[in-house]
Amino acid sequence: QDGMSFKVHNQERFGNEILPMYFGAIKFKSWQRQLNLYGFTRVQKGLTRGSYTHEHFMRGRKSLSPEISRQKWAQSHDSSPSRSRVQGYEDRALVRSHRVVFVMWSFF
Repeated sequence: QDGMSFKVHNQERFGNEILPMYFGAIKFKSWQRQLNLYGFTRVQKGLTRGSYTHEHFMRGRKSLSPEISRQKWAQSHDSSPSRSRVQGYEDRALVRSHRVVFVMWSFF
């Protein structure tokens, strides 16, 4: 609507049709967490309530997309081997999240 955010109107359909094409078997809630890691925030008030926004996600400004990147982990996070395996999984999922940001330009 405003060109500064996007909203998923049908979570079930999005989760069943769009997410599997780019993420495999990922749930909508997991995808939302990925958005948060990329710096997207959910709008809480106003006409665009429930939509997601990012300062570099703007209609007609695809050139800003490379500025949308995963936020770094804080130094205090556990670096144990099990944490490394989890991080590896998250890294692969986040690469796919980045693809979805580009795909969204086609839908929104």
